[in-house]
Amino acid sequence: MKTFVASAFAAVVMSTAAYAAPVNLADMNLNGNASISGSSLILTPSLNGQNGTAFIDTPFAIDPATTFSAAFELGFSQNGSGGADGISFLIHNGPDGADQTGVLGGGIGYQGITPSLAVEFDTWNNGSVDDNSDNHVGIAVNGNIDATLQADPGFTIQDQSSLFAWVDYDGFVLDVFVSLTNVKPGTSLLTTTGSLFNVVGDQAYFGFTASTGGARSLQQVNSFDLDVSSTPAVPLPAALPMLVGGFALMCGLGLRRRRKVS
Repeated sequence: MKTFVASAFAAVVMSTAAYAAPVNLADMNLNGNASISGSSLILTPSLNGQNGTAFIDTPFAIDPATTFSAAFELGFSQNGSGGADGISFLIHNGPDGADQTGVLGGGIGYQGITPSLAVEFDTWNNGSVDDNSDNHVGIAVNGNIDATLQADPGFTIQDQSSLFAWVDYDGFVLDVFVSLTNVKPGTSLLTTTGSLFNVVGDQAYFGFTASTGGARSLQQVNSFDLDVSSTPAVPLPAALPMLVGGFALMCGLGLRRRRKVS
């Protein structure tokens, strides 16, 4: 399998904020079955065969020093239908930009979107592709729904009208935190390392996808905060060591799975 390689040089750095604000969900670019209801973004109504995506309509410049922090509140309501299929927080550089959609049903609306990095909140068991799990948070690359890193959050995602999540990336380490309260846990549920730039290239759209199939769920985003920053690096003398790591999402190297401390 292909390995995404990340490099970090010892450096003097300056931080330059590129974007740091709550996102107005109504201003996002809506696709497929996505809509706005009150202050919430409805990615899928509780109907079968739905597919909705929503992205900030302008891409962000991405370079090897880019960092970001995202915080969002999700909501799920199965209305007695079994609940499916889930929501993803997606960073992508697909050809359709802010209009991008992916495969519905088990594809959670992001399958086939490439290049991309997805954090999925999966609520349906699609067999071996999900490790036979109908309740997990996972990380996936390039529209491949066979998440190479996943964990049960310790509660049933599908039952939550308010699920809080944080995704932090410091230029090398990606951490995913989840909670049923708006207090960020001290320990991440998932952690991996590597270069976002090596995955998506020099720009990316940030947003969400969701879908339903033969089962259904009302799936929504209630709030979304995003901070994207660039930290230009000034390399110090070449004699200092260079840190080299692999983006382990695709080959399982360097992964650390950490569950939330109860």
